[in-house]
Amino acid sequence: MKANSRKISVLGVTLILLTLIWVGCIKKPAVVYDQPEAGSAGFYEKAWIDPQIILSDSLYTLIRADRVDSFYVPESPDPSQEVSQSIEFQVRQENCFTTVSLLDEHSQLVRLLVARNLNRGFYKVTCNVSRLSPELSSVGVYYLKAEYCGFPVIERLTIQ
Repeated sequence: MKANSRKISVLGVTLILLTLIWVGCIKKPAVVYDQPEAGSAGFYEKAWIDPQIILSDSLYTLIRADRVDSFYVPESPDPSQEVSQSIEFQVRQENCFTTVSLLDEHSQLVRLLVARNLNRGFYKVTCNVSRLSPELSSVGVYYLKAEYCGFPVIERLTIQ
């Protein structure tokens, strides 16, 4: 009698688990309204929370923020809008020596923009390409190279 009741309880538990798994697999996930479903025509725009300008001159601006977030924009981006000529990186250590350089199309140094210790945070260096001399690059291509905490990041800049 005990063996039969044990078999029935194991069978009952197994049926309950299979039912929960089956119901869980066919249930459609709930729509979260601040996180739209994929497949829509929109995109996520990056938002810098309380940004601060750390350094600035006529050629570049170094911006820092403790936090970066994003928000959903329902329509697709306008391709005619000018893309920001910038480089972004995140310093995760408390104190990190960082350099940001402007390079020509042959990776030769045109100008050292930043060389200093940076604290933890999100950083963005935006370059004013209208201030770049076209004769420094025969093809109108420059690169921004950031080296922080031993990590290199390179972004291409184009002059039209």
